Amino acid sequence: LLLTGTPATSRLFDSFNLFQVLRPGLLAANKYEYNARFFDGASSSAALKYPKQLPLLVHRFLMVRRTKRQVMDDLPHRLDEQVDLPLALGHAREAIRAFGAAPLPPDDLARAEGGDADDSAPDSLEAAGVKAKAHRLGLLKAVALSEPESWLHARLRTLATAAADARQRGERPRKLVVFAHHERVMDLLEKTIGERLADAATPASGGGDGESAPWHGVRIDGSHSGVAKNALLDAFRDNDSCLAALLSIKACGTGVDGLQHTADHAVFVELPETYALAHQAAARLHRSGQTQRVLLTWLLACGPPRRGRLLAGADGGDRGG
Repeated sequence: LLLTGTPATSRLFDSFNLFQVLRPGLLAANKYEYNARFFDGASSSAALKYPKQLPLLVHRFLMVRRTKRQVMDDLPHRLDEQVDLPLALGHAREAIRAFGAAPLPPDDLARAEGGDADDSAPDSLEAAGVKAKAHRLGLLKAVALSEPESWLHARLRTLATAAADARQRGERPRKLVVFAHHERVMDLLEKTIGERLADAATPASGGGDGESAPWHGVRIDGSHSGVAKNALLDAFRDNDSCLAALLSIKACGTGVDGLQHTADHAVFVELPETYALAHQAAARLHRSGQTQRVLLTWLLACGPPRRGRLLAGADGGDRGG
């Protein structure tokens, strides 16, 4: 079984060394002869001289090749959902109270009444080490999600209810993954998730490990060692009372497998810095082994309330926030 993770070893042009290991001399004596025989140029972008014959020859005599596109075509449907998260001046005030180095003067708060909520607390939060706009925006979103009638509270109530119903049917519950990035944002989210799940009803009695405990979640970020991270991931996967995983985008957005067996919904409170990070984080759930349709929710900051939008097959859209 040959596993390759980069285009440099998965394209036919660059695969001669793999072919040579399996059947030495079958296609050519060396790489230069192979390239001259089957390609119109000396670069990886060169066109195949025999676009049908070479793949057939490789499949028949060397290996069964599965490209990423073929794997993706076999996965369950993925739905990307954009949900607008209204932010207000009160969220900025709460962020200042929780994290600001000093209270913002009343005249500064008054000037912010007609402006963007994210711009109402730059000085106080920056003095406390919250310098990046993305960091401030993440704090405001986490504050908004901590409110009793927030989108996250409603989702956690639904999650606990569905888990209790699954337990009564003798089934394992489907779980929720929440992605964020900044430590203080994760602190607020961890508190909200823990309190909301603890307030939900205790799971019904029956077989299973840890099922008599209240619903709860786990948090994994860059402070955890590899051993600790794996132990927490195992707890999330195996313990039916553990319904939510709060994960750092950079610590768990790549190189983590197993989430697809227990979760089919991921929420991005903070947006990844690049498309590559977003794609990799989404692939923690939408990957081989997933049997359910995958829902990815991207929480986008906005002013006045607006309806969320559903985008099938999108990757978060082009909006900021």
